[in-house]
Amino acid sequence: MSGESDNLQKEFEMKNLHDYAGPFDPNLKYEDFSKETLAKLLEEFAMALQILEGNWQRILRERFGDAATIEMGIAQWTRSTPRYHRRISNLLNIQGNTVETLFKALQLDPAFSPGFFDIEWQLVNANHGYFMVKNCGPLNLIEKEGKGYEVRICQELEPPAFAATVHHYNPTAKITPIKLPPRESPDDIACKWEVTIEK
Repeated sequence: MSGESDNLQKEFEMKNLHDYAGPFDPNLKYEDFSKETLAKLLEEFAMALQILEGNWQRILRERFGDAATIEMGIAQWTRSTPRYHRRISNLLNIQGNTVETLFKALQLDPAFSPGFFDIEWQLVNANHGYFMVKNCGPLNLIEKEGKGYEVRICQELEPPAFAATVHHYNPTAKITPIKLPPRESPDDIACKWEVTIEK
C-alpha cells in the first residue's frame, strides 16, 4: 500500500511544474506544467517562429535575392496561415465570418506573439475594424540592417499574407493598409490596417 501511496505522491509532485529542473521524465506532458509556465512556454514557442522566419528570410535573400525571397514568402504565408488558423479556431471554438471573429483569431496568431508585438485593436462593429501595430519586433530588427528591406516585406509580402488570413474567415472581407513602412522615426507606429466586410 505504501508503494502505491509513494507513486501517487510522486505523480502529484510532477503536476503543476514551474520548471523542468528535476530528473528526466520519459512520460512528461504539457499538462504537467503550471498555467504560468505554460503561458511563458507559449510565448517562447511563438518567439521560435519569429527566429525561424527571420533566419529563413536571411538565408533565402543571401542565396536567391530579394525578389525571389518575397515571392517565396508570399507563397509560404498564403498557404500556411489558413491551415494553422483553421486549427486554432477549431481548438478554441472561434466561429463566425465577421471582423470580430477575425480579430479574436489574430489575437492568438503565433506570428503576432505578444512578447514581440504591441497591437491596438479597434472594433467599430462586427463587420468593421482597425488594428494598429504600435511596436513590431521584426520591423525593428530589419530597420537596424539599414538596407530598406522593410519596404518590400511590409508593402509586398504582408498585404497578401494578411488577405489569405482574412479570406479564410470570410472570402468577401477586405483588408486595407492605412499606414506602412518606411517610417520617419522609430517612435512612429509600425503599421495600421482596416478590415471591412460589405453587407
